[in-house]
Amino acid sequence: MKGTVTAQGSVESDGRTVWVHTSDGCCVGRFSRSGIDVHYEMKTQLDLGVVCLDCKAGPTDLADWERFRKGIWEFYQIYVTEAHKPRFLRDG
Repeated sequence: MKGTVTAQGSVESDGRTVWVHTSDGCCVGRFSRSGIDVHYEMKTQLDLGVVCLDCKAGPTDLADWERFRKGIWEFYQIYVTEAHKPRFLRDG
C-alpha cells in the first residue's frame, strides 16, 4: 500500500485502486479499472442530496486517469502523483 499525505488530504493506493480522502477523513475519490468516483464531501452530499462531482463507470484508460487526477486537483487541491497510477495502466 502506498500513501501520500498533505494538508489538504491523503492519497492511498494498492496497485489496483486509488482512494482520496480529505483532511477530515472523508473519502472523496476512487479510481480503478471499473470506474471513476469524485464525490462531494459528506456534509455537501447531505445538504444537496447529490453525491457525484465527476463519476464514470468503467472500464477506464489513461485518459480517465488524467481526468481523475485533474478532478481531484480542481475540487480538492490534492495532487495525485504518478506513483499511485494503477498497474493495469502501467502495463499497457
